Amino acid sequence: MVPFRGIMTPVWRNPLEVRMFRMRWRAILITTLVAVGLSTCSKKEKDAKKYAELAELISPEDSFPRMRYFESNLVTINDRCAVRKVRLNPKMPAVYVNGQPVGFC
Repeated sequence: MVPFRGIMTPVWRNPLEVRMFRMRWRAILITTLVAVGLSTCSKKEKDAKKYAELAELISPEDSFPRMRYFESNLVTINDRCAVRKVRLNPKMPAVYVNGQPVGFC
């Protein structure tokens, strides 16, 4: 075991200990970078699924069309967003009220 003077100030006995210390930290750094890289790849895939369209517009040529959600095959009870009074967003999940989907912007 290498004795330490402080928290991060090791006392080196020979050059081999210096080399081993550097090799350990390089291995820790590489392992950390690989783990972070793998976690960000899976996050991108999750985001792609998260923002996929969840519904289709029944008549897209209308100014405020209703939507049919793919998961339940039900049509929304509203034709515009209750908050902003604009078109419904097919990427937003529905909220079910009494078994009927309500769309949002």
